[in-house]
Amino acid sequence: MCLKICAARSRLGLMKIILTQTPANQGKIDQVRAALDRMFQETLRRGFYGTVGVEVTVNDGTILQIRQTVGRVQR
Repeated sequence: MCLKICAARSRLGLMKIILTQTPANQGKIDQVRAALDRMFQETLRRGFYGTVGVEVTVNDGTILQIRQTVGRVQR
């Protein structure tokens, strides 16, 4: 497992470990990128009015869920 060490120290003086390179998180990060690509292809065009959102639920540094929302406004 590859961990990226952050040089910044917390209030307690402990090193922070950024868990972006764990296999579980890397797979979820790839899913977020793919979801954004699909959502942008669907919405970044003339005639779409609304909002696009991605919510990522994290527990103890591990990505648990990815929620996608597209809200279309009727004009």
